[in-house]
Amino acid sequence: MTKDSGNDLCLKKDGTLCAILVVKNRAALDDSTLDVLNQVGQGFTSKISRGISFNFSWLDAEVDKEFASIFELEVE
Repeated sequence: MTKDSGNDLCLKKDGTLCAILVVKNRAALDDSTLDVLNQVGQGFTSKISRGISFNFSWLDAEVDKEFASIFELEVE
C-alpha cells in the first residue's frame, strides 16, 4: 500500500476494515510473513455479500515515509 493507492484499496471504501502491516523497509518483510498475512486475509474473506469487508495490506515505511508517519509508529 502507498499513499497513492491507500484510498482505492481500502481507506475510502464504505464497509471495509483495513489491517495494515507497517514494516521498516521491504528487506524487513520476509515471504513467510507475507504468507501469514495472506492466510489471515483469506480467513476473513466474507462468504456473503453483506457485512464488513476486510483488507489486509502492508506498507513500506522507508519508501512512503510521509504516509507511514500518519500512523505515528516508532520504527525500530
